[in-house]
Amino acid sequence: HEQAGQITAQEAIIVEKDAVILEQKSIISRKEAIIHEQAGQIAAKEAVVVDRDAAIRGKDSVIRERESEIIRQDTVINLQRNIITAGEGQIRQSAVALAVMKNSVTYKIGNMFVYPFRRLQTIIGSWMSVPRYSIDTVNGTPVYNKKSRVVINDDAHCITVQGWAVDSVARNIASGVYLELGGHLFKAQYGSDRYDVALLYDIPQYKASGFYCEIPTAGIPRTTHKLSLKVLTSDGRRCYHARNRIKIIFNR
Repeated sequence: HEQAGQITAQEAIIVEKDAVILEQKSIISRKEAIIHEQAGQIAAKEAVVVDRDAAIRGKDSVIRERESEIIRQDTVINLQRNIITAGEGQIRQSAVALAVMKNSVTYKIGNMFVYPFRRLQTIIGSWMSVPRYSIDTVNGTPVYNKKSRVVINDDAHCITVQGWAVDSVARNIASGVYLELGGHLFKAQYGSDRYDVALLYDIPQYKASGFYCEIPTAGIPRTTHKLSLKVLTSDGRRCYHARNRIKIIFNR
């Protein structure tokens, strides 16, 4: 009976331990449920993050597309500006071209043939070749090869002349440009950018056909002079000059 009582007591302990184990298992199950719930929440948060990343990437894509569109629009605007600039150059140079034509060929008015105001001819060699040219400004005054008069202040230290010149026979730029005033020759700085000339005549080599010259007035008598242009051919073997010249008047 005593042993049976001990066994019963031990069985009761075992039952209690089983109950404790069951309770611990229940606790573990609840913890696992909590862990699963937390894992679900983490997965949901990760999904939100993924969605946000996708949204950000989508916005970045939109921004890049807008930037590309802006770049395309800028390109179109720059192209339009170039077209407008070229158009302005063509308009301006059309007047120059007309003046050059008047100075290189005869033209008809009514029933009369009128000879040019200005004709270029060779002074070296036996044959003639007419280079295209233009004296655009004298001291900032537009002349464009017209039979112009330019008044210079008596106290002016120099006369600035700008324009362009090419060797049309060689379809190339000249090898040099000189200006003559008061019996003196002055070498111009030649080779400046004249994209408008190249565009007008559709000859890329003419792009570097611009010239600029500063003529010092010291030693030049304060009277009326003729300003003339001399153009060297591209091979440097011949020289051409304008027969009619721009009148320079010193204002006393």
